[in-house]
Amino acid sequence: MLTTSTNVNALLVLLLVVANKVLTALSAAYLYRLASNITNNPRIGRAAATLFLFNPASIFYHSVYSEPLYCYLTFMAIHTLV
Repeated sequence: MLTTSTNVNALLVLLLVVANKVLTALSAAYLYRLASNITNNPRIGRAAATLFLFNPASIFYHSVYSEPLYCYLTFMAIHTLV
């Protein structure tokens, strides 16, 4: 039988994974905007966002790591500066 702490831990992990997926999607959106604004070509923006989402290192964006938050904040800051 599962204890309450196990249920809380499982819920916390699920919440963090979902939050990382949302942050990854927002990062891809900022990267799309950034690449589209720099090159004035939305096709390049889509390619950049697609490559970002499907690169081999994206496994870290879909688990409980802090990379999606850092990536989101970095793309948002660069987009704000450009």
